[in-house]
Amino acid sequence: MQITIPAPTTYTKVDDGVYKDSDGNLYHDERILRHRIFYQRSDDTTSDNWSLHSSFTTEEPCQAEVARLNKTNGDLFTYYYKDNGEATTIKRLLY
Repeated sequence: MQITIPAPTTYTKVDDGVYKDSDGNLYHDERILRHRIFYQRSDDTTSDNWSLHSSFTTEEPCQAEVARLNKTNGDLFTYYYKDNGEATTIKRLLY
């Protein structure tokens, strides 16, 4: 079962890189780089439920890490590489 909580649309800056939403939850800026590794459980072949594992500035180390992860953890998780075209900054919940 997956629980999805909608992200707030407005934030108030509390400190450098820290923000608060209308419910009082705190968030921080997180930089996600261009080259990304996504994963999902190997036994979950019917869903499109992929999660971000890590991100890299260049393709070569990212591809090497995907190969390493699939070799060492391939029985539990499936990993894949995606070039997102550009880096982005998101708000990540602090907990």
